[in-house]
Amino acid sequence: MKLPAIIAIVVLVVAIGGGGAWYYYENRVPEIDMDVVRIGVDIPYPPYSFRNNNGELTGFEIDLGNAVCARLQVQCEWVVVDWDDIIPNLLNNQYDAIMSSMTVTADRRRVVDFGKPYYSTPSVMFVRNDSGIDSDSRGALANRRIGVIGGTTQHDHVVSNYGNSEIVTFQNATEAAAAMYAGQVDALFSDYPQWEQEFMLSGDYKVIGRPQQLGSGVAMAFRPGETDLRRFFDMGLDQLKSDGTYTRIRKNYLFFDVMM
Repeated sequence: MKLPAIIAIVVLVVAIGGGGAWYYYENRVPEIDMDVVRIGVDIPYPPYSFRNNNGELTGFEIDLGNAVCARLQVQCEWVVVDWDDIIPNLLNNQYDAIMSSMTVTADRRRVVDFGKPYYSTPSVMFVRNDSGIDSDSRGALANRRIGVIGGTTQHDHVVSNYGNSEIVTFQNATEAAAAMYAGQVDALFSDYPQWEQEFMLSGDYKVIGRPQQLGSGVAMAFRPGETDLRRFFDMGLDQLKSDGTYTRIRKNYLFFDVMM
């Protein structure tokens, strides 16, 4: 046998062996030596995470996270944090993961590791019915005040596409909703379920334009290198999706299917 052929076979065997090791690692059952997992969350962001009338944390993501922890037989400890600090505090070891409607983007991938996406919803522009605004085009919204939550993919979208509008940035969903009710902004660009839960049912507001799908879905975020913890929660979420628990929780908060 000629030497180049021998080399080719050796290379192929090494490649197959390396691939087998990777397959084993990615498909083994992950183990973590933790009884309590601390999860960072920014509130309020209804219907995903907020406090009920008794001051208790609740919402789609809170219930889903608690269900995952119960399935994995660990305790969830929720750490409330401002959105602007949520990634820095993760990297500074103030909690172990983020579960807070964080959209997967290329910029965020540079600093955190994401688990598998577990939901995706569109973002919409909405206005009062009597606003006189019937389109989400740049021309229709020129010189108008558009409200949006800072540090979000929605904020990036508005900044990139509506430079001729006055962009009003808010710290959280409560501030944004209050400004919309008070007429301090002409339009609000937000996650569809926020519009659905807070504005649609009143009948005084309408969506203009087409829904926008931003990013690559919402996922939990982890410190780089926390591979076993990431895979541990991916496994738990997959189980809840498969056995119907995810859907039962979702129906308590959202009218339509958002599962990824």
